[in-house]
Amino acid sequence: MIKITAASGITHQSTGALHITLLAITLLTSLFIFSNKAMAADMANGKNLYMAHCSGCHGGNGISFMQQVPNLARSGILAQTDPVLIDKILAGKNAMPPFFGILNDRQIRDIIVYARSLM
Repeated sequence: MIKITAASGITHQSTGALHITLLAITLLTSLFIFSNKAMAADMANGKNLYMAHCSGCHGGNGISFMQQVPNLARSGILAQTDPVLIDKILAGKNAMPPFFGILNDRQIRDIIVYARSLM
């Protein structure tokens, strides 16, 4: 055990603050770890959703058969961050309809993970 003396510059108050800081760091780390596990994508669900909502235009293998629809398997589109892709999918653009109110963020994240596996 370490003996803390007044000469070391550490007081009872500063050790209390240190304990609170360490507790806060531990709690925040735990929240981060558990929230990431809760947000982990479900590849099987992503495949089912992709086949139901995306494959009609983007193709079952990510290669589009429609000229105005981008190939997901052969482009850098899926290199964008998840939040950017989620926003684009929710809003829709050109030939792609908006999926706002049809798919939620979690479902879209599942689709993104599956679509990236097609690359």
